[in-house]
Amino acid sequence: IRATADAIWQAITEGDQTVRYYFGTRLETTLEPGSAFRYTYADGSVAADGQILAVEPGRSLAMSFQARWDPELVAEGPVRMTWLIEPAGPGACKVSVIHEGMGPKTAVEFTGGIAFIVSGLKSVLETGQGLPTR
Repeated sequence: IRATADAIWQAITEGDQTVRYYFGTRLETTLEPGSAFRYTYADGSVAADGQILAVEPGRSLAMSFQARWDPELVAEGPVRMTWLIEPAGPGACKVSVIHEGMGPKTAVEFTGGIAFIVSGLKSVLETGQGLPTR
């Protein structure tokens, strides 16, 4: 992504930014290890929630992530989701999202979903506009 690590970090961790690319959901958290977080839709319903596990500002964010939009995903339980930001040359960074502990339905849902989310993140940071949502 053609953006600084700080700009990417803000986009990943600030609700006013996540709503622009994360399926319209707003992240709510204090970013303190052990604290709760949630992603909420505009109507206030919860898309996902969990606990912040580890924070390295500008570098990584690990969380226990429980999808709430499908009862089958809830039944599979939370996954560990880690965002990684790495320098990739002047003015650019590599962003990776690692999921651990996924059940079969979660793996299918997250594979396509996270690709769309990271593509939207890239678009917002590079053009100021998000991708059209479904």
